Amino acid sequence: MYFEILISSESAMSIFFSHDLCKNSRAKPTAFRQIRRSSEKSNPYRTISCYRTGIQVSAFYAPIMDVDVFGTLRRNKKNKSTRRAKSRKLLRLATVISRYLNFRMPEEAFLNLCDLLHPYIPKQTMKTTVSLEKRVALTLYKLASNTEFHDVANLFGIGVSTACDVFWEVCKGLCQLKRKFIGMPKSEEDVKTIIKGFQEKSAFPMCAGALDGTHIHILAPSIFHTDYYNRKGWYSVILQGLVDHQYMFQDFDIGWPGKSHKLFQNSKLHAKLENGTCFPPLTKTIQGVDIPVLIVADSAYSLSCNVMKPFPEGVARGPQLQLNECLSRARIHVEHAFGRLKDRWHCLMKRNDSQTTNIKFVVAACIVLHNFL
Repeated sequence: MYFEILISSESAMSIFFSHDLCKNSRAKPTAFRQIRRSSEKSNPYRTISCYRTGIQVSAFYAPIMDVDVFGTLRRNKKNKSTRRAKSRKLLRLATVISRYLNFRMPEEAFLNLCDLLHPYIPKQTMKTTVSLEKRVALTLYKLASNTEFHDVANLFGIGVSTACDVFWEVCKGLCQLKRKFIGMPKSEEDVKTIIKGFQEKSAFPMCAGALDGTHIHILAPSIFHTDYYNRKGWYSVILQGLVDHQYMFQDFDIGWPGKSHKLFQNSKLHAKLENGTCFPPLTKTIQGVDIPVLIVADSAYSLSCNVMKPFPEGVARGPQLQLNECLSRARIHVEHAFGRLKDRWHCLMKRNDSQTTNIKFVVAACIVLHNFL
């Protein structure tokens, strides 16, 4: 079977099927060449072809490659509206063919993100500068696809070293937005809203957050690499996250080796829970017992006044099983949050080849973007 995918600014995608080309295997190359030549004559866009077992995929990327984000247009310092128009053109194309660009956000969100990052990204002094929109787009593409810097640099029309510098500048700029988008609920009304959300979704009372950890795949560090070798058989660092009923991160901790089991005990969240400064002093009386605000976690965590874990399997009976079910429905919010985070930003799903000391910037940037969207 032969199919051809046509992409242009006017039509998002048109798929044409032709079964006749598969009847004669010897005639395939000739037929493919004829169709490709006819396509090139009728369409001025460049054709990129890929043959796999009798399948040719042709994509016309000229409308995209002409946009500022890919480096073919120079930045116009005097006319900001022109640059904004170029970025809008890019995002319109990215919305239509998001699977090819993988910016993971619509146009308005992209423009708002550029405005938020503007104070935190240093200005370049070189003669030919890289626009802010292009730097943000490069970073989003890198985070979403986990592509090598060499390929990203070629795609955006800049040098490899420039692509690396741009990526880390934007990631650190996103980290500066952490306090704006990530934080524990401060007022009693905010806490009550979260408790009500968990109550409606899971029937678990007084729950203000779901806590869990996940592994981020990394290269083996040059020193103490055995500490990063986890029980699953690969090297990782641990990401611990606390999310609310809307899958938004309230707190996170990143950087501990994959073999470590004391992340929660050494985290700032644990210290706040022990000091009683994490949540407002709210209680609810259930069967004569005052229940404080608490968070739910799995069996790997220690039971405390503010951390609730399920009863052990094989021991729970009757009401204990019902409590485990309600707790599981509440705790699954953090698992879904991790799933959404990794599915959107593949740099956390696949092996991340960044240095161990820089992983925290990548993870923090992805979590900020997760809450931003």
